[in-house]
Amino acid sequence: MGTIASHERSERAARAGAGVAAVGRRIHAQRTAQGLSLQEFATLAGVDAPALSALERGEGATTLFTLYAAADALGVPAGAFVSVGDTSADAAPAAPVPNPTPVPATGGDHGPTERAPRTFADLRKGALAGRTFDTLPQFAVAAVLEARYSVAAIARVFRVPAWKLQGWVDEKTGPDAASHRR
Repeated sequence: MGTIASHERSERAARAGAGVAAVGRRIHAQRTAQGLSLQEFATLAGVDAPALSALERGEGATTLFTLYAAADALGVPAGAFVSVGDTSADAAPAAPVPNPTPVPATGGDHGPTERAPRTFADLRKGALAGRTFDTLPQFAVAAVLEARYSVAAIARVFRVPAWKLQGWVDEKTGPDAASHRR
């Protein structure tokens, strides 16, 4: 009887390991699809690079904090990486790649392009052209609220965690304004 129980535990552990490896592959694919280096990803997530690297490789015991921080940095719900009840490595669909929603042009270039901004110069085009800001947080909030870029895209440009930028946006709009969340 002990042998059967031991065998069942081993099978469960193997399935769990395959599930963790699948989550890691999905996170890695999402990060690379967004063009983030591991160090940029770590900065956005507020987690050290070795912990995120281990998560992507499916190694060790990853904390829920690391999983949620990684998902937040990528602008994807954590559940998109986890397939409950199915631990096969390739069974769950890949997490969606968030794209900034282009705003139709209204007589000139006044909206984000199809490509997310990568530099401050990219942000100085379109809706924010010719504008000056007293602080970088004001600039970042305007990029989200006025130029309508995603929080995740702007957090990458400003090299701040997405949760921090979301806090600045919430201060400006009120905590119930969920329309600008990733």
